[in-house]
Amino acid sequence: MKIARKFFLFLAMVILAPGGGGLADPAGYYALSHAAIPVKDPGGVMLDALAQAGVRIFAAGQHGVIAMAKAGHPPWTQAHVPVDLLLTALYFAPSGTGVAVGHYGVILRSSDGGRHWRKMIDGRDVIADLARIARADAAATPQAPATHLAQRVAHAYAAVGPSKPFLSVGACGGGILAAGQQDLAMYSTDDGQSWRSWTQYIDNPQFNNIYGIVADSGVTYLIGEQGMVLKSDSGCKNFSPVGGSFNVTLFGGVRLGHDGLLVYGLNGTIEKTSDGGENWADLSVGRDNVIDTGIHLADGRVLLGTVGGRLFMSNPGVTSFHELNLVEPYEVAALLQMKSGAVLIAGDGGVHAHALSELK
Repeated sequence: MKIARKFFLFLAMVILAPGGGGLADPAGYYALSHAAIPVKDPGGVMLDALAQAGVRIFAAGQHGVIAMAKAGHPPWTQAHVPVDLLLTALYFAPSGTGVAVGHYGVILRSSDGGRHWRKMIDGRDVIADLARIARADAAATPQAPATHLAQRVAHAYAAVGPSKPFLSVGACGGGILAAGQQDLAMYSTDDGQSWRSWTQYIDNPQFNNIYGIVADSGVTYLIGEQGMVLKSDSGCKNFSPVGGSFNVTLFGGVRLGHDGLLVYGLNGTIEKTSDGGENWADLSVGRDNVIDTGIHLADGRVLLGTVGGRLFMSNPGVTSFHELNLVEPYEVAALLQMKSGAVLIAGDGGVHAHALSELK
C-alpha cells in the first residue's frame, strides 16, 4: 500500500528543512521564486485538490499546477501560478474569490475566476506574524499564560523555518481559514487579501497536524492528527475538543445535517456523530485502508476514497459502507460531485469523471 499522501507531505517538509529551512534551503528558494512549470496536459498530472466555481472545475497539485476545465470536461487549461511547489487544497468563496494553499506556508489568491493567482503570504510571513503577536503579548501581559504560549509558538516556528505546509483551507465564521502542519493556522476576514495568525484560538496543545476544515451552519470542525476533532460555534474562535477518543490520525470529515459529522482516516476509521460530537458510531471498514477524502452526495449518501484506490459508498441513511468496484484503481486524493451528478476523482493519474451508475 502507498504511504498516505498527507503523511508524505509531513515527511517531505522534515526532509527539505532539517536545519531551519528558509531561503537558505535551495528547494524552498526555488519553489517560492519560480512560477509553476507549464505542462501539456494539466488535467493529467498528480493532483491533490478539487473545487468548483460557477461552471468551472479546478484541480491543484504538484509543481504549482492549477488546472481548470468547463464542467470538468477536457480540455484542461493551466492557470497562471507564481510558485513551483505542491498545492494541497483549494477553496472558492461565495464572492468568487479563489484561495489555494500548499507547501512552504504559501497562500495564493485569485480574483478573476481562477485564471490568474497571486501569492499573498508564505512561511516567512507566518513566522513574522507569530513574532509580532509574541512581542505584543509580552508588552501587554508579560506574565500571562497566553503570553508564554505565544512566545513558545513563535520560537518553535522560527527554529524550524518557513517550510511548514498548509494542508486545508475553507470557510470559517464569515472568513477564510487555512490550516496545516503542527497547528499552523492563518485567518482572513477580507476575502483572502490579508492574513493573520489564528493558532491562539485553537486548543491544540500537542501541535497536531490539522488535515481537514469542515464548516456548515455557523459551526466549524478542525480534524487531524491523533484523532483530533475540534469544534467552534463562535465565529471561528474558541476551538475545543468534542467528545470521543479515536486514537488514530484523521484526515477529514463530511457534514451530515445540522448536528451531524462523519470523520475518516487511518486504519479504515469511519466515525459518525448526530449530536455535534457528544456520541459517535463506529462505521469503520478494513484496517488496511487509509481513507483521505470524502464527499456528501446530493442523494444523501457519502462517498469515501483511499490512497490505495478504493472507493466506499454508504447506504442512504449513512449507517454502513460497502466497497465499490473500479475498473482501473488508482490513488484517490480528492472527490467532487458536479451538478450533473457525475463524480470527479483526482489523484496520481490526474482527473477522471465517473457517472454514479459506474460506481458499483
